[in-house]
Amino acid sequence: MIRSYSLLTLFCILALTTTKAQQGEYNSGYNWVYATAQKRVSMDFTNTSTGTLMNNGTILYQGSFQNDGIVGYDNSLTINPGLSSFQGTSAQTISGSGTTTFYNLQFSGVSFSLQQPITVANQLDLSSGIVTAQQTTLQTVMNQVQMSAGSSCINTSATSFIDGFVQKTGNTSFTFPIGNSGYYRPLTLAAPSLATDAFSARYIYADPETNGYTRATKATGVGAVSDKEYWILQRTAGSSSPQVTLSWNSSTSATVPSDLSRLQVVRWDGSQWINEGNASTTGDATAGTITANMTGYGVITLAVKSATKQLAVKAMLQGLWNSTSQKMNQCMTDQGTKQFSTAADAVSIELHDAANYSTIVYSASDQLLEPDGTIHTAGSADITIPGIYTGNYYITIKTRNHIETTSVTTVSFATDNIGYDFTTDASQAYGNNQVKLKDGVYGIYAGDITGSAGSPDQMVDIIDIAKVFTEFNNYSSGYIKEDVNGDGIVDSLDSSLVYTNAAQFIYSKLP
Repeated sequence: MIRSYSLLTLFCILALTTTKAQQGEYNSGYNWVYATAQKRVSMDFTNTSTGTLMNNGTILYQGSFQNDGIVGYDNSLTINPGLSSFQGTSAQTISGSGTTTFYNLQFSGVSFSLQQPITVANQLDLSSGIVTAQQTTLQTVMNQVQMSAGSSCINTSATSFIDGFVQKTGNTSFTFPIGNSGYYRPLTLAAPSLATDAFSARYIYADPETNGYTRATKATGVGAVSDKEYWILQRTAGSSSPQVTLSWNSSTSATVPSDLSRLQVVRWDGSQWINEGNASTTGDATAGTITANMTGYGVITLAVKSATKQLAVKAMLQGLWNSTSQKMNQCMTDQGTKQFSTAADAVSIELHDAANYSTIVYSASDQLLEPDGTIHTAGSADITIPGIYTGNYYITIKTRNHIETTSVTTVSFATDNIGYDFTTDASQAYGNNQVKLKDGVYGIYAGDITGSAGSPDQMVDIIDIAKVFTEFNNYSSGYIKEDVNGDGIVDSLDSSLVYTNAAQFIYSKLP
């Protein structure tokens, strides 16, 4: 489209762009820059409250920019709707109280102070220089770069990004070109549902706790929250919940483990940090990304789950039970000394697959069973389980001379601290397969000597009886499996206990 004006009109348009004593260029009327035109503003530029500047060509700004009126482009033209490029050799300011819309905007200078909100309709080119939005607080959304639906951003880098809030409208994925304190730390949002959906984001290189988001206040399952950085992502229009991808870098982020499955995206829900999960990761411990399926938005950051989980299991062994002390005796050696300094015996703990019990997911042998029934890894208060196990599993106990016993149902390992107590009721074992030791205390049946050695019968039977009688007749002693009651001697007490359970057809009951 070609506009036509009278000579008088053209004169008025041109005359309203003036220069005052080499201090700056002012526009207080109507000024159009057409597709084939290029304008260089070597001084500061001010568009007054009565000024309108329509740029469908190219304007190169080398000084500061103040708009108190209207700056935009003529969208009725179909070619080359306009480029505004800030190319100063020193710091430039973009300010004013007017409405500022750029079709294509380029920052290719030293540094830029953004003191008014601006809109980019098509493309933001961050060739060089950091754009710092002036805000009253780090969390205050003001003077943001507003990216319209369908717009894009190119050429971001560690030396060229937006230090402040960026808003994106539309239903296409977008990587927010944000950073802080000299660090470029983008956030990528998957495509929202509607073209009218809008999100605002910024990055802050600081411990979130310094701004009131206490790292120790967190929901179950949340790991160690980063003390280095966080992002703010607000949904400002619409109701869609697209995925979010955050990044990490060893120069700015808290330590990231080589096992990336331990990473989490966490969100402050107003009172505590909650887990938004880990849908996928890329990269390694030095740099990479993590994607999460969000249930909400706000302050978000990274957390690292513990490399181990703590499993608190309690169980009693019938053979070691002492009705006087109401605890288990400690196993003895043939020298009359205790086999373990404090423990009653050692057991194995297994995690079995929920869908197929025959699949052992994890096994921990030589776990110490204390006289009060608590089981723990040496040097730990509980059983130490690798943090990668996060599903639902049956918990199974195996010993030298008691039957294999498993939990009545699967147990969730979604959190870092898991507990299971076999002793409170027979029904805590699968098939109610425990013996009553006293009111409120139940134990694992004794006497499966061959089963614990690998026999497929998993029962107390005549073979076990025969083994005990053989060692009894040989006057055997010491920490051996035929010494079912653990007193260091194979005698009639052991044979009586095994015979009684064999007569009751005691066997392992498993899923």
